[in-house]
Amino acid sequence: MGCIDLNQFKYESQDVNPNRVSDLKYRLEPYAVDFLQYILPDGKVRGKEYVVGTLEGGRGKSTSISLAPGKIGVGSDFATGEKTGDLIDVYKYARNLDFITTLEEIEDWLGLYSKTNTEPSNFLPAGFETNNNSTKKSITYTYKDYDENTILTINRIEYSNGRKEFYPQLPDGSKSLPENNRPLYNLPGIKESDKVVLVEGEKCADYLISLGYTATTCIGGANTPLEKTDFGPLKNKNIVLWPDNDDGGKKLAKREKDLLEEMDVPSLQIVQLPVGVPNKWDAADCTPEKVKSIIDTAKTSYKKIDIMLFEYSAKSYDTNPIPRQFLIEGGFALNSCSILAAEGGTGKSFMFLDLAVKVAYGLPLFDQSFGGTVLQSGNVIYLSAEDGRQEIHERINLVDKGDPIPRRMNKDSKYELRIIPMPSLGTTFPLFYIKNGILAESDNWSRIRESILNMSDVKLIILDPLAMLVHADVNSDPLMGSMVCAEFNRLAVETNSSVLISHHFSKGNYDVAIESAEQARQHVRGTTALVDSARNTFCIWGATKKQAQESCERTGTPYERNLIYWGATVKSNYLTENAIKVLKRNKETGVLECIEKNYDLTSKEDMKRNEEEVEKEIVRIIKRNADHETPYNFPGRGSKSISKSNLTESTQSKMRTFDTLQNIVNKLLVKGKIVRGTGIYSNQLDVCDGKLARKWKSEGMVLNEKLEN
Repeated sequence: MGCIDLNQFKYESQDVNPNRVSDLKYRLEPYAVDFLQYILPDGKVRGKEYVVGTLEGGRGKSTSISLAPGKIGVGSDFATGEKTGDLIDVYKYARNLDFITTLEEIEDWLGLYSKTNTEPSNFLPAGFETNNNSTKKSITYTYKDYDENTILTINRIEYSNGRKEFYPQLPDGSKSLPENNRPLYNLPGIKESDKVVLVEGEKCADYLISLGYTATTCIGGANTPLEKTDFGPLKNKNIVLWPDNDDGGKKLAKREKDLLEEMDVPSLQIVQLPVGVPNKWDAADCTPEKVKSIIDTAKTSYKKIDIMLFEYSAKSYDTNPIPRQFLIEGGFALNSCSILAAEGGTGKSFMFLDLAVKVAYGLPLFDQSFGGTVLQSGNVIYLSAEDGRQEIHERINLVDKGDPIPRRMNKDSKYELRIIPMPSLGTTFPLFYIKNGILAESDNWSRIRESILNMSDVKLIILDPLAMLVHADVNSDPLMGSMVCAEFNRLAVETNSSVLISHHFSKGNYDVAIESAEQARQHVRGTTALVDSARNTFCIWGATKKQAQESCERTGTPYERNLIYWGATVKSNYLTENAIKVLKRNKETGVLECIEKNYDLTSKEDMKRNEEEVEKEIVRIIKRNADHETPYNFPGRGSKSISKSNLTESTQSKMRTFDTLQNIVNKLLVKGKIVRGTGIYSNQLDVCDGKLARKWKSEGMVLNEKLEN
C-alpha cells in the first residue's frame, strides 16, 4: 500500500485519523483543569464543571464544561447555543481554528508535536502508512509475555525532520492498541529480576538492557494514560525511575512515582540527572560508565521496611566496616552535619572561606584548617546569608592570596568553590520555614539542592548562618532543632560530604570565663537538641586576658587584644580530638590559625583550688537545708534531690573542669565531711555534726560509705 504523509493534508474532522483524535482525548483528560485554565483563564472550577463567561473566555457563568468522568469536555454556551462534545471542541471554539490546526496546537501543548521539529507521537491505525523520502530509521519493538509470546509490536519510524511515528500491531494483524491492561516492555526480564529501571521509551529500555540492566517502559510516551497500563508485574520489584530531561518526562515520572508508591513497591529510587545535559536528554544518550554512576547514586524516594529481610539482620554487618572518613584530621566527618558555634566577632566567615578554598583548590594532606590537616579535596558550595558579593570578594582576596597567583585562579583546578551571596541577590530566602505548622522546604532551596545532588565529588557544603537560613524556632523548640539537623544530615549522606553550619553563642556577657569544652557547649545558643542532633560541634571563644598573655608568652608573640582564642570539639559522635586548641588570628588574612593543639587550660594548682571551693559550697548547701529540716536526698528525684541546679553558676563552671556531682558527693561521704541517713531517713544528707545527723546517729540510722554508680 502506498505511504501517506499525514501532515501535508488539511482534513475536515470526519477525515482525520480517528486514532489520533482518540489518543489526544485520552492524553488531555488527566489535565482537563490545567488545559481549561490555559485556554479559558477567567473560568473557575465549580464542583464537577468548569464555568466561564463564553467559549471565547471572560468572567461569568453562562458557559459550563463538564469535568465528570466519561463526559469531560461536554459543554454548552447558554448565551449562543454553541455546544462542545470534548476538550478538542472547546479548544477549537475558543481559538476559532480549523480542526487540523486545533489538533496540532493541542499536540504542541502536550509536548507531542511542534512546528519547530520537536517530537510528535502518532499511533497510526489500519489503512494509514507512510511514504516519505526523508525517513531516517525504522525499528520494531516487540512486547512479550512472561513465556516469550508476542503480545504486540510497535514499529517506530524516525524522519530526518525530527518527526516520529509509531505503528502498533496485534498478533491478529490489527493495527491498534489494547483498550486496557496494556503490557509493560520486557516482561520476561522483569520476571527474573528484583530491580527494574523504569524509563520513557523502548529505545532507552533496550539501551539499558544491552548494558545488563533490567529496564522497562510503558506504551505511549510522556502523556500516556497510566491507568490503561498493567503495572502489576512491578508489584514486588525495587524500582529505579529514570525520567527524560524535559517537562513531559518529569510530569510522567511524577505520575509514575505516585502510582508506584500507591502500589507499595519494596523501594523506589529516582535518578538525579547530570547538570548541564540538553533538553530531551535521556538514558540512551548516556555513556555506559555514567549509567552505572547515575543508577548507583539514585535518590531513595520510598522504601518499604520488611524486618525479615537479610539487610536488617546483624549478620549483614561483616567484620570489615568501612573506615570513617573525615574532611579534617580529627574533626568534621563526611556523611554528617557539623556545627561551628562561636561568639560574635570571632571571624567564622573567614575560617569558612579559608577551609572552602583549601578543599576546592588546595593540597590535601598539606593544608591546615581548624587545627587539623585537610584530608579531602572536591567541590564546595557556600551559602552566605549575611555577606554580599563585595564582602565575599574582600574576604576571599585576603584568605586566598596565593603564590604567585590565588589558588582559585588556577585554570587547571579540577574542582570548584561555588558561592551564593544572598544579600546581593536582592533577598535572603530561607531554606526551610514553617507552613501550616509543618517544617517546609522552600522552592529556591529545592532547586539549589537538586543542583547540588547532581554535582559529583561534593565534599563540603557551608550554610552561614543557621538563624538566617532556617525560619523556624530551632533555638527553643527541641523537636524543630532535631528536624532541621536531620534534613542537613540527610543532605550530607546523599552527597557524601560534610555539611557545616554556622551558629552563634548565646547573647550577653558571661560572668564566668569559659575554661573547658563542656562550658563552651553550654553557651551554644538554643536548645540542647540542636547540638545533640548534629554529629559534630566545634566551638570557638575568646581567651581571657590572663590566658591570652600566657599563651603569647609561651609562643613568643606580643600580646594584643582579640588575638588569642580557644577552640574545641564539644560534641562528637565519632572518635575525634577533643583537646583544647589555642588559635591565633593571622593579621593578614583574618583567619584563626592553630598554634597549640593540646592545651590544658587548668593548672594543677587551679584544679586543686577549684575542687576545694566546690566541695566547700556543696557542704554549705547540704548543711543549710538540713538545718531547716528539708534535707537533700542523694540519690533521688524531684525538688528534694541535690542537683547541679542547686549550685551557683560559678560553682557549676568550676566543677565541670574536674568531676561530676555524684563523684564529688561520694568523696565527701568517704572523707566524712557529710553523712547519709538510712531506714526511714534513707539517702538524706547532712554534715557530720548537724542537727539531723546527731538524731540519725542516736537511732543508729547513718552511713558514710560512698554510693555505687
